[in-house]
Amino acid sequence: MSLRLQNSLLTACLFLLASGLFAQHTDKRMEAALRKVGDRLLLQMGDSTSRVMPLQKEEEHYVISFQDSLTIEPGILVSEVEEAFNDGSLTSYYLVEIRSCQFGEVVYSYEMNRLEQTDIVPCQSRSLPEDCYQVVFTVLDEVVPVEPTEEEETPWFWYLLAGLLIAIIAYLVLQNKKKPKKEDPNLIRLGRFAFDTRNSELVLEDYRIELSAKEADLLMLLHGQANTQVEREVILNKVWGDEGDYVGRTLDVFISKLRKKLQPDPGLKIVNIRGVGYKLVLNED
Repeated sequence: MSLRLQNSLLTACLFLLASGLFAQHTDKRMEAALRKVGDRLLLQMGDSTSRVMPLQKEEEHYVISFQDSLTIEPGILVSEVEEAFNDGSLTSYYLVEIRSCQFGEVVYSYEMNRLEQTDIVPCQSRSLPEDCYQVVFTVLDEVVPVEPTEEEETPWFWYLLAGLLIAIIAYLVLQNKKKPKKEDPNLIRLGRFAFDTRNSELVLEDYRIELSAKEADLLMLLHGQANTQVEREVILNKVWGDEGDYVGRTLDVFISKLRKKLQPDPGLKIVNIRGVGYKLVLNED
């Protein structure tokens, strides 16, 4: 599958995800604005102790409930809703209803449409007697009456498209997992260790063992001829060369240091071949 197609699919998925996040963010802003309306309404009515109950959403309706009975003055409700929605730059076309908790009937309502510069707000000055009320807020500008389209008549198309996108994404994920990971050329597998030649370290899980430059060179030479004996003269010439700063037991000292550092892996051993040299025994199992 081409890289262009993969990018197109990922872009489509990101668009769908962003749309969902945007809708969720809008809901949160709406809830915050309506809770502010409920709190301000209680304060305007002189109630600073009771609280607004958690906001409920019933399809396109948002329902504000109160802990205690209260008296509602419609004029205050209208102004508080208007102020909250102006500050939040939210919907411009909505319906507000006051519903009786006991009977569920609407005892007051008004519709606001700022886009058409019309507002029908009856009886703003008539207070509602103390009772249990719910304020129901309905967004109207998201519902546009249109003739049914072919897509609306056949919603299965969108389910098919969503299923196809999910299948393609799953396929791409599996393909990426199957691709072999690029190995670091500076890491050499050495028994249970990873020999980091760049940093001169032996790595075993989270455990790191530092090597000196000569130890690293010596281990590299022995690993290159693993399970094969290497003469002392060859080791001295290739590791120390013409430096001339080594004595007879220098090699033995470095071999001893390496043995200690390789101890965490019992499958790795440096064997002394008497009179000849050394051999790195690598147990591949």
